[in-house]
Amino acid sequence: MGSIARQAAEAASGHRASRLARHASREGIEPDQIDDVALDRFITLVRQGSLHRHPNHLHRTIAKIWNEAARQPGLGLRQVTVPSFRPAPKRINWDLLPVEFRQSVDDHLAWCSGSDVFNVDARPRPLAAQTLKLRRIQIHAAVTALVNAGIKPAEIKSLGDLVSPSAFRVILRQRYNAVNGRENAFNRTLADTLAQIAREWVKVDAGVFAELKKLVGKMPMPQSGLTDKNKGFLRQFDDPAVLQRLHDLP
Repeated sequence: MGSIARQAAEAASGHRASRLARHASREGIEPDQIDDVALDRFITLVRQGSLHRHPNHLHRTIAKIWNEAARQPGLGLRQVTVPSFRPAPKRINWDLLPVEFRQSVDDHLAWCSGSDVFNVDARPRPLAAQTLKLRRIQIHAAVTALVNAGIKPAEIKSLGDLVSPSAFRVILRQRYNAVNGRENAFNRTLADTLAQIAREWVKVDAGVFAELKKLVGKMPMPQSGLTDKNKGFLRQFDDPAVLQRLHDLP
């Protein structure tokens, strides 16, 4: 690369683009030939022939630097694609769910927040803001589990569709299998929350609620208190000498 390339690198971010400039010089690539293909080739060589610890970050950074230079008049450079390496979302797109379901969730959360204290059916104890946020996440996770099991989003029209015994069983089985049957605090609280929604909001009859609680009981209960790892870590302080060294730390 000649003076134009050096101008581009300096205009964008100096030495941070120099690695690409050196590669292009070796390959005989002119500045106006840098495009997505050329940049991908460069990053592939970085992955294969160097010990660079964060090639994805390097790819994004250089693409942004190059685009900054390409916006300057007179250089004749092409814009390149800034890649995204975010993992695919694990939960269903909320907008794919029926409007009536989303409204059902909003109505439920408004009720849980105690927004209308004069409502004769107001919740006796409003939920805190963080608990409301967690409840929305739990409902989203439950819907995703149903969809992953083959239920079409269009068939989920209310919170009641999550807490029928058949749907409830599907949700818990999906969540259980996702962690290979291990104890999982989120899964257990999700099951408890859905059962609470069934009783307080959907108002299922006593027989259905008893069946749901029985299913909740099948979800492994996380161990309370300290984990074995943390207990082992604290056990070292049973030694007075270790405790003294901790005390004497600056």
